[in-house]
Amino acid sequence: SGDLVKISDELHYDREALQAIEERVGRAIAERGPLGASELKEVIGGGISRKWAIPLFEFLDKQKITIRQGDLRKLHPSYDPPSSG
Repeated sequence: SGDLVKISDELHYDREALQAIEERVGRAIAERGPLGASELKEVIGGGISRKWAIPLFEFLDKQKITIRQGDLRKLHPSYDPPSSG
């Protein structure tokens, strides 16, 4: 481990932490429906601000986990979220 993934010029995540975020976001959208920046904070925990939530959503869009719909993100049609449990 210890691999860092560049999200934006100012934001990097540990690869394992990012994978956990991807799974949580995918599961949350599958269960609740589209998420906005404030809901992302609830899903991933911690004090993430909008300044960091938006680049994270943009990264998830590029990874084809989410797709932007206005100010919200829904699951990308090709993404198969992990089952809960």
